Amino acid sequence: MTPNTPAPGDAAGWRAFTASVAARVSDRDPLDVQAELVPALRAALAGVAPADLRRPEAPGRWSVAAVLEHLADAELVFGFRLRQMLTRDAPPLEPFDQDAWAARGDYAAGDPEEALATLALLRARHLRLWRGLGAADWTRVGVHGDRGPETLRDLARIVAGHDLAHRAQVARIVAAGAAPAAADRVTPTLPSRDLAATAAFYARLGFREVFRDAGWLIVARGPLQLEFFPHPGLDPWTNDGGCCLRVADAAALHDAFGAAGLPVDPRAIPRLTPPQDQPWGFREFALVDADGNLLRGLQPLAR
Repeated sequence: MTPNTPAPGDAAGWRAFTASVAARVSDRDPLDVQAELVPALRAALAGVAPADLRRPEAPGRWSVAAVLEHLADAELVFGFRLRQMLTRDAPPLEPFDQDAWAARGDYAAGDPEEALATLALLRARHLRLWRGLGAADWTRVGVHGDRGPETLRDLARIVAGHDLAHRAQVARIVAAGAAPAAADRVTPTLPSRDLAATAAFYARLGFREVFRDAGWLIVARGPLQLEFFPHPGLDPWTNDGGCCLRVADAAALHDAFGAAGLPVDPRAIPRLTPPQDQPWGFREFALVDADGNLLRGLQPLAR
């Protein structure tokens, strides 16, 4: 299933959830976001072993293969709604139970290449239709069974936000690599004034970019993973974002970060302070990134 989706028939829940999905698009052109989906998925999946495509994110959650099946089926739904809204006045838009579709469609056994090819074909056709809309078409309305009236402008943002949500989901599953399917985990989510600049900063520290779009960034260094959301108005000097990096060897990680040549001045942003053994039983160093996020490297000391 898709994490945190409301139950079928939960009208208020679906309105709030859909609004949050559409908000991922921010001020971008939703059709440009839609055009990115297939190339972004192909780039994210390049070199991923077939077995990893079928590994679920967690028990009861979808694998990459299942996400691709869902995206192909959802594209059928979005295309039908688009055509109905263009050719009928205020047509009813029937909701669908994505988990029931996944079960009856046996998403877990689907062919990822076939699903991606189907998605690519449908998306290309629908983008041609979207890009041909006239100014008056964007205000045409359909009435969703759970969410109520929606315009074609709303639908375009919903589709684009849906894309971004599932691109992030695919990136998370791929980033998990060989981690056991049952390994639930929490990752810190930190603010960034500029996601591209943040990715470049952490690349200097040995982190690789796992995923990036206009609304999200994921970087990883071995088992360490950080996620970032855009906050253009962030003041690094008042930012209280941060997290702990609990590691086996704080000095070794500090030395690896030190290759980036960051200042050690405790008043500087960014900065990297040397590790110290603390009376509360940890060897600790501090990394403050260019946005003022504080990352503490912590190694428990032998007692």
